[in-house]
Amino acid sequence: NSNVLESFGSTINVASITTDAPGSVSLGGTVTTTGNQTFNDAIVAGAITLNAGGTLTATNVGNDFTGAVNASGSSISIVDVNALTASVNSTGATSLAAGTTLGVSGATGTTLTTSSGGATTFGATSVGSNLSVTSGGTVSGGALDVGGTTTINAGANAITLNAANDFTGAVSLTGGTTLVNDVTDLTLGTVNATALTVISNGALNLGTLNATSLT
Repeated sequence: NSNVLESFGSTINVASITTDAPGSVSLGGTVTTTGNQTFNDAIVAGAITLNAGGTLTATNVGNDFTGAVNASGSSISIVDVNALTASVNSTGATSLAAGTTLGVSGATGTTLTTSSGGATTFGATSVGSNLSVTSGGTVSGGALDVGGTTTINAGANAITLNAANDFTGAVSLTGGTTLVNDVTDLTLGTVNATALTVISNGALNLGTLNATSLT
């Protein structure tokens, strides 16, 4: 494509899509491919559904999804310069990055890696292996079902994970006031928090703690 804005209609159904930088593409409605979707230029979109039979890659730092993104693929990588709300369904790894706030829900077959400049909020989210979260604001929501380890770094901001979570592997946390709930056994890794509240409905392993208070 060229270095100008190209617009596509409400429904696209093709074998695969690859766009080239520079320039940008305006998308609306639903984009479905039997193969890969690779967006190298910046995407401008409101609410959008991206269904890829293969990989889904939209990592241009100029992307701006102003509405909710429903994404599926064998792996998913999405970047948004501003806020991003994404519901994902991936058989492999998923990576999501937002310049400001990030909302996440859905399921990923292996790893889920997120980063945000502002708060990170989870809906019901299933992670096949490891979860890694770096947040410039608070981290909250759930329920989270994580098959591997969990690492959450919220800086000095609060972490509130009081839903019916199920963390299989060790949970490492960096935050301010921190609450974590697990409906079964809970193993903590390394925790740095100003105040920590832990709720476990099974065995509890406290790991390595650096907190001013523990409840």
